[in-house]
This record gives sequence, structure tokens and C-alpha cells, in this order.
Amino acid sequence: MNLYATNIRMATSGSERIVSMDYVKAVSIFLVLLSHTSVPFRLSVWINEFHVPLFFFASGFLFSFRGNPHTAAYIRKRARQLLLPFICIGIVSYVFWLFAGRHYGSDAQSAVAWYDPLLSSLYGNTDGMVHNLPLWFFPSLFMVSAVCHVLLRSARRRMLPPVFLLAGYAVYRFAPDMPFLVGQSLVMAAFYSFGYICREKFGNESGAIGGNRRAHLSYWWALLFVPLTLAGVFINDKVAVYHNYYGCYPWFVVFALSGIITSILLCRWLGSTFGQNVLVRSVSDNTLAICGFHLMTYSVLKGIACYGLGIDMAVFAGTLFPNLLLASASICMCLPLAVFIRRHAPWMIGV
Repeated sequence: MNLYATNIRMATSGSERIVSMDYVKAVSIFLVLLSHTSVPFRLSVWINEFHVPLFFFASGFLFSFRGNPHTAAYIRKRARQLLLPFICIGIVSYVFWLFAGRHYGSDAQSAVAWYDPLLSSLYGNTDGMVHNLPLWFFPSLFMVSAVCHVLLRSARRRMLPPVFLLAGYAVYRFAPDMPFLVGQSLVMAAFYSFGYICREKFGNESGAIGGNRRAHLSYWWALLFVPLTLAGVFINDKVAVYHNYYGCYPWFVVFALSGIITSILLCRWLGSTFGQNVLVRSVSDNTLAICGFHLMTYSVLKGIACYGLGIDMAVFAGTLFPNLLLASASICMCLPLAVFIRRHAPWMIGV
């Protein structure tokens, strides 16, 4: 089954850009935003099955040793790209929470000490990162990237996904509250390494994907994986990767993989049908900034809706359309902000 054979590619700065992967990243971040709204419960369960594994899969797929041959240099690079934004965006969001966010909405009813988010960020305790919970993704991806840079050189690298899954299960089963995101990172390393192995099998180091006259047959796999992904809504508990909770672990793995494959098939079709899209590419290039800032834009947007337009916040509870609008409006706010930061403070988002 060649999942990537008909990807549309485009030359950018001397390298091949895989357009369908732009769609994958854009879909991934939009699902992340939706998962942080009050969409209907079953939809939330479905999104949480695979949206975080899909993000790590895409990161592994897009990784290349050709541009990153040395581990020490690569770790420094990823520290700049991930840990520096984790600190900078964390400080901004903490100040926002301290002076505004904790006085409104659900946070106004909680008794969180002013220093709890800071300690939780240092310790990797996601329960206490009330100022900006999605930031857990940054240090986790850093650790996964660093470890995989070493291990993916092994001749037996195709054994890494099951090894990571087993190690992640051991932590989940016997020590789920380990600090510094160890459990989450072990599980997500399985999908990161799986993404790299898929690229290695179906493409090459530059990202160019070989042709296949029968590639269209892979779409028939959607008849299997789409129903399987939807079945997870009724079979497994709601997954919370940030909390290192996966419900029934084997079912989580099955539904995460089926969701990844379904998303790849969808994005291949989008790429081949619509080609390169400026908005999709912009979202793809700014996923980390969107991830870091979207909760703050939610607060601003809900404040405008409530205090400026007189809209009852109950309209967002368990509904689809209002939350789709909220997530879309958040992206529309985050993109200009990301462009501004790229121009005036690129170090803040790791550029």
C-alpha cells in the first residue's frame, strides 16, 4: 500500500516540498484547536484518538538526516526551535493568565496559586499548566526528536515503533505520573519513528516520492480505516495524551494508526485535487505558533463575544458550528501574530 505515491511536490529553495504534508499539518493543528473547544463529546473523543499521534507522525516523516547529520548540532537546533519558544510563549501566556485569564471563566473558580504554573512547567506536570496546557507538546517533541536522532541511525530502526510502544505501555501501566513527560514522549516516539520509517520506505531523503501506476488503489483502504477510526468513538475511553492516559492501550494504538492512515489518504486527495494553497501552507509553516497562542486568542474571542456582543457562553457548550467558528477565528488571529513575530522577534517562535 503506497500511501504517498501520488503526492504533489514543489521545489522550494532547492528542496522538494511535499504539498500533501502541508495539508496533514494544517489538518492536524485545526484538530488540535477543535479538541480544545467544547465540541460535542463524541466528536471530541474521535479527535483525541489520533490528532496528537498524527502530529508526531508528520514530524518524523518530515525529518531528514541529510540536513541534520550531527546529533549535537541537531539538538542545539531543536532546542532553539522548541525549548526557546516553550519558555518565551510560556512567559507571555503566564503573564496573560496571571493578570487576566485566571479572573474569568472556569479559572476564576479554581484556587491555583500564582506559582503553580511555573513549577508545573519545570516539572512537566501537565495538570498544573493551567496557563497554557498545549505547551507540553514543545518539550515532548524536543525529547522525541533528540532520542530518535540517535536511534534512527540503527540498522534495526524498524523495531523502534514497537519497542517505544512497549516502553510507553510499561510507564502507562506502572508509573503513569512520571515527571518530565517521559511517558507521553515514549508513546509519541513510536509514531515519530513510524513516520520516519514510512518516508524511508515510500520516499527518499529529499522527500521526493516515487510514482506508482496503481497508487490510486490505496484509496480503497479508506473503506477499512475510516469505519475503524469511527469505531473508536464507541469502543475506547477519551484519550488524553497530555495526561498520559490512553484508555485501553491496544485499542488506542489501533485507532491512532487508523486515524493517521485515514488523514494521510484525505490529505493526499486534497493535495492532488487542490494543489498548493497559500492559506494551507501558511498554517503548515506556523503550526507551533498556532499551538502556543491559540488558547489566548480563545480568551480574547470569547471576551469579545460575551462582553462586546452579549453572546451567552452557553452557546459553545457541546455544539459544533460555534466551535468551528471559534477555531477558525483563532487561526485567523494567530497567523498575523506569527508573521509579526517572525519579522520582529523570530527567536520567540524558534525561527
